[in-house]
Amino acid sequence: MKSDEIDLAWTGNMSFSTSVNGHSLVLDADAEVGGENKGPRPKPLMMVALAGCTAMDVISILKKMKVEVESFHVKVSGDLTE
Repeated sequence: MKSDEIDLAWTGNMSFSTSVNGHSLVLDADAEVGGENKGPRPKPLMMVALAGCTAMDVISILKKMKVEVESFHVKVSGDLTE
């Protein structure tokens, strides 16, 4: 079984920083809850990850089937809790 690890560091207020596959990423909250809007919120990033996994799987399968793709979109919606 392959494992992965993320090191998320608190950088003050509601802001956190990390590195994902060598790319820096900052997460933060809205000002109304103590953030400074320095980066995206964690819940939408979960939706991005879901869309990305789905999209990469579909495109990979289509390429193996030698299907020419001109356009492809994945839309994810969800009910977010407070």
